[in-house]
Amino acid sequence: MTAPLGPLQRRLLAALIRHGRECSLQSLAALASGIISDLSTRPPVGRVPPRATYVAVARAVAGLRRRGLVTARIVGTTKGSLEWHLGAPPVWRFRHPGKRLVVSLVVDSLRMES
Repeated sequence: MTAPLGPLQRRLLAALIRHGRECSLQSLAALASGIISDLSTRPPVGRVPPRATYVAVARAVAGLRRRGLVTARIVGTTKGSLEWHLGAPPVWRFRHPGKRLVVSLVVDSLRMES
């Protein structure tokens, strides 16, 4: 028998159900720390959740993943910039500076049918 969901797990799962799409660990941490009120909004520039919040959210997501309620995958982030050369049109150059954990809801039956 599994233990009941914790308060943070319930809050994150409810937010993912309302949001209906995948989101990043950064957005979930901003939601948990109160920086944003909904996953559809972007976090304000310069406001970052504390490291302890990231750890708590990562553990909550790991627990939800073990139960099979969410999936988590790592995707690379791409940053593009224009390079201008003499007499030539601009060219896009892409770098891959980091990786991001993306969380999506697995159990669609948790969504309320209307």
